Amino acid sequence: MLRFLNTLWAFARPHTIIGTTLSVLSLYLLAAIDAGHWPMAQALLAALVATWGGNVYIVGLNQIIDLDLDRINKPHLPLPSGRLSLTGAAVVTTIAGAIGLIVSSLGSGYLFLVLVISMILGTAYSLPPIRLKRFPFWSTFCILAVRGVVV
Repeated sequence: MLRFLNTLWAFARPHTIIGTTLSVLSLYLLAAIDAGHWPMAQALLAALVATWGGNVYIVGLNQIIDLDLDRINKPHLPLPSGRLSLTGAAVVTTIAGAIGLIVSSLGSGYLFLVLVISMILGTAYSLPPIRLKRFPFWSTFCILAVRGVVV
């Protein structure tokens, strides 16, 4: 079980989860300080779970689409190394995206909108025929929009 959880953690690309967590916590703290009180912790938890789900969807889709490239450039990742099957990756990616959308839809409209925009940009970044990652400007735009503006 621990090995499976370790594989899922590696598939989730921990550096992106950490970045997402820091963004959400920073925004929460800025809003709480500005409001002069501390909003409910359940709103913070919902935002974290929703954005983690969206994050895993985006990085999971990218790894599925880039599997052939990752076999050469990143053979240590769970998918190209065989620790996670393509079907398993698709299931994890789909469930993570669904959890993100469901949890965000139960929260604020802003959270849902942010997550939908992030997931659309993440999909357009990786998925043919659009595959914005082919173009330096659009690749940078997607990353900055999701990391710097949206989240």
